[in-house]
Amino acid sequence: MSAPMRSHLSAQDRKALPPIVASGFACNRGEVLDELKNGAVAVSTSDTELWNLNPER
Repeated sequence: MSAPMRSHLSAQDRKALPPIVASGFACNRGEVLDELKNGAVAVSTSDTELWNLNPER
C-alpha cells in the first residue's frame, strides 16, 4: 500500500486489512515512523540511510 494512504484509513478499515508493508514516498525518518505508528508492519524505501532505522530511538 502506498505509504501516504495509511493515515487516511479509519481504525476499523486498518483492522480489516492484512499486515501491510508501506511503500513509496517514505523518504525520511518521520515518514517511516508515521507509517509504523499508523499500523504498517514494515516500510519499504530505497533510501539506504533508513534501512537500519530503529524506531525505538
